[in-house]
Amino acid sequence: MKKIIEKLNKLSTQKKIQLVVSIVLTMAILVIIPTYAWFSNRKQAATMAKVNSPAKLSIKSGFNEDIIQFEMSGIDVGNGSESGSQNFVFCVEGEDVSRYNLQIAHTTNIPFTYTLYRAHSDNGGTVEYKDKDQVVHRYSKAAQFIDSENLNAYGGYINAVEVDGRLIANSNYTEKSYTDSNYSDGSGSNHVQYYAEPLYWQSKASIQAKAMDGAIAYNEYTGEENKFLNYYVLEVSWDAGDFPEGNDKETDLIYITAQVD
Repeated sequence: MKKIIEKLNKLSTQKKIQLVVSIVLTMAILVIIPTYAWFSNRKQAATMAKVNSPAKLSIKSGFNEDIIQFEMSGIDVGNGSESGSQNFVFCVEGEDVSRYNLQIAHTTNIPFTYTLYRAHSDNGGTVEYKDKDQVVHRYSKAAQFIDSENLNAYGGYINAVEVDGRLIANSNYTEKSYTDSNYSDGSGSNHVQYYAEPLYWQSKASIQAKAMDGAIAYNEYTGEENKFLNYYVLEVSWDAGDFPEGNDKETDLIYITAQVD
């Protein structure tokens, strides 16, 4: 140490200044290196947070309006002497989701047939949707979600049984739909009326959010890398004679849910 001090004393003033500057720069580099590493780690953490951010999935009405605009009441079946149908538009919107599943649950008081279609906005489409300002938007039906033995079929009921040509629910999901006290008195007697047993329709395979069907793009968002918007048409149909005269007091409950796959 004594020799180092003697050498320093022999240096000219200019040399001493250069030495001090070099020491300061060395210390600065030592400080900057761990600081840069901290910023690098923070950047990596931010990137990971973005990649692993919670997926967003929601069901909305037609024209991507709030679900409160989705209205299925007031279906007019006339006097019941003719068959008919009515279409209802809804959509599934999501972010950071590539695939999802759909479920439709409904009671069976009214002998309606529910058929789900993928759809896309189309100025020449035959399905109309009036937004909250009463502006008409048009959609075209595309692929139908049908129930069949084909493993590639989009979906179907998981608890249906046919009675007198009419689909109603079996008791496979009674305990999951109702509490013990609601559906049984403990003696094995079922308190749930059979038309109140909900039918559960589910997609058989997960639905691709950004699917294509030839030239048809089901994703309505363009230029949105992580977002998608898929439209659907739920067709409610009936056959002639399904509604005897005076039988217009029944109601049904229907629930549509979506789940990230």
